[in-house]
Amino acid sequence: MEHKEKQDLEKTQESIKLFERLAEKIRSENPSIARKNALNLSWLQEDGLEILKNALIGDETHTTKSAAAYGLRKMQGRMKKIARKLLEDGCDMPDDETKKVCENALRVIKLPTKQKAKQPQNQENINTPKIPIREIPTKRTQRTVRSIRDNSM
Repeated sequence: MEHKEKQDLEKTQESIKLFERLAEKIRSENPSIARKNALNLSWLQEDGLEILKNALIGDETHTTKSAAAYGLRKMQGRMKKIARKLLEDGCDMPDDETKKVCENALRVIKLPTKQKAKQPQNQENINTPKIPIREIPTKRTQRTVRSIRDNSM
């Protein structure tokens, strides 16, 4: 029993170290690396959500905040609604950088921000194309039948 508890403690400590490394990698100045790590964090459910939330709301650079918003946008499963709610709440933050990043993330996933939600939307114009779609007729060409010549002499 004592051996199992020791193994669980070691696994917990390894997990904490892993999360610390992932939290540091999202603070990279290279946007590609930061976004890649944010995507990896989006697969970690609650733990990833917590790290992304701290990166978005905390006193971080624009690169880190936009990577965190990207990770929140890419959340799947049961964390998806929570992540989108967090982005909506970010639009009400006093920090202008956080507001801009959250509004842009919501625009990308096509959820209305609070300002857009107040405006009535005309549901008919959403799915109707502006230019009517019509079929372009194709020209019919005649088939030519090629005969095989018999070259026997």
